[in-house]
Amino acid sequence: GMTQGPSLADSRKHGSPGSIPSEGIRPRLKSKETEENLGLVEEPEPSSTPRFPPGPGRSRPSAHQQFTSSLESRAGLRGSTTNSLAAHQSTEADQIFLTNTRIASSLFLQQVLFYNCHFSCCWFIAVLVSYLIKEGNDELSMILLLLWAVLEPLRLLLGYSGNLQEKVPFLGVFMLVSLFPQLPVNAYFAIAQPDATAFDKSLGTVSSIMLLTELVGAVLAIRQIIQSQDEKFYLEDYDQQRTVAHQGLSDDDA
Repeated sequence: GMTQGPSLADSRKHGSPGSIPSEGIRPRLKSKETEENLGLVEEPEPSSTPRFPPGPGRSRPSAHQQFTSSLESRAGLRGSTTNSLAAHQSTEADQIFLTNTRIASSLFLQQVLFYNCHFSCCWFIAVLVSYLIKEGNDELSMILLLLWAVLEPLRLLLGYSGNLQEKVPFLGVFMLVSLFPQLPVNAYFAIAQPDATAFDKSLGTVSSIMLLTELVGAVLAIRQIIQSQDEKFYLEDYDQQRTVAHQGLSDDDA
């Protein structure tokens, strides 16, 4: 009979020269270098836009150089962001400065008024008790005491409102009421009333000193408020002129 030739598996195993592999089947080689030498390994096509384009005297950057360049780019972005935020904050600060002014209320006057509220209550009770325990009191003392009791709350309210709300008319009325009749009433109970004791004189002296201190504080507060309102007026006028000028420039550009 006919002798069967060697099979394809035997040819691959023994590597006989007479055996020819079928199409699409590559013989098994020992290493990749052998495949490259025989031209069996396809080389990748070069990219049209290389990541690091060659140049005269330029080599491919190392990993350290790439990391350094990325840090520099991030630092530059962070610096630009910081500068933009600082510029935005400065713009807001300029706008606040142009539209607002500092508080012109007097802290000194407010403190004196606060203590005077408590002292006035004590003064009224002390003078009333002293009037009741004395003998032969005249009617003038009672009339002046009632007049003082009616005007004192109004005077303190005008001082509080004028100072906190920065209203010069309220402070003006506060000064007038303090000068008359409150200051003469305190002087009367200190030295002019019949049978004035050392206790009455001490109360009248302390109350008169407090009234004079409030008058000085009111004068300083009025001066400070007027100066602040003048600055606010000129700043608002300047802001309006600047807005009109910007609108005119924008219309010209348009």
